[in-house]
Amino acid sequence: MPIISAFYGLCFTAAAVAIVLLVQWQGTHLVIMPSLVVYMLIGPFLALGLYDAAWEREKGHKPSLFHSMKAIGRNSTSQWAFAVLLAVAMIFWMRIAALLHALYHQCKALP
Repeated sequence: MPIISAFYGLCFTAAAVAIVLLVQWQGTHLVIMPSLVVYMLIGPFLALGLYDAAWEREKGHKPSLFHSMKAIGRNSTSQWAFAVLLAVAMIFWMRIAALLHALYHQCKALP
């Protein structure tokens, strides 16, 4: 399945390049975290296409790119629930990281 794998690999690569270009265009590091959250959220959705292609191959069918792309919308309720769970986890992680970053300098100054 080299064409299907290459397509999804290019999608992941394009997202990473877009994040780098966005950071360079903005000239600030403040857009890195929100961009990474979006990158982390599209990963499972794109992986669904790869899972579907592997499943089709396991069943003995010939996997196609169009069929694997349709798989992304097949079980949308569970996918959105998973996306919300990932978003909550990422927001929690970002808040804890910001808190640690803010408190690091205060703790460092203590004797």
